[in-house]
Amino acid sequence: MWLLQSAWDYVFLFKPTVRNVILTPELLKFILNVKKKSRGPAAGYLHEAMTLAILKTKMGGTDLQMALACLNIKVPSLQLISTNVNKQCDKMIELNEAAMVKNQQFVQEFNQCIGKDNEVDVETDTAYNNRNQVGYEAGTQSFCPLIEKNTGLNLLMTMSTANKLCNKKNECCHTECKKTYSSEETISSSEGKLAEKIYNK
Repeated sequence: MWLLQSAWDYVFLFKPTVRNVILTPELLKFILNVKKKSRGPAAGYLHEAMTLAILKTKMGGTDLQMALACLNIKVPSLQLISTNVNKQCDKMIELNEAAMVKNQQFVQEFNQCIGKDNEVDVETDTAYNNRNQVGYEAGTQSFCPLIEKNTGLNLLMTMSTANKLCNKKNECCHTECKKTYSSEETISSSEGKLAEKIYNK
């Protein structure tokens, strides 16, 4: 067990534990495929992997900087952390899609074991990044998961997302844009459209 204290009087308590870890080919690809930048050597695996803490928890860039500083690790800039987080999104999408395919295969095998056809009971709902208010729509993103109810495990089968954000002020014409929903549409109207989209997959 390690006890570390920073210059800001923050105390970090680390208790290492050993667990069985299964590294799938998709996860190894995520860890080892670090793109080399135009200048300088390729980024260390640590900085690439630490951005997962920002994606999967409530940590922010400054929290990550403080944790690395307390561990006596060279701290990357907030701009580099933000850039790495944006790059990890595509990798996370690939991993999540592979996991949903495995869930679908598991449900299919489950149905075969209990003598059912390919009929699957599902439910869906839509969540927003900001709650809509009367007279003002603060939300810009929504996601609609499809959850199976056959196995009792509530496995994620597939999902659809709507994103109205774009880093271009005028027309969205760049190829790497993450915008998937029209700016003219209200984000609240995405619930029915996303549900229809995933049912038709």
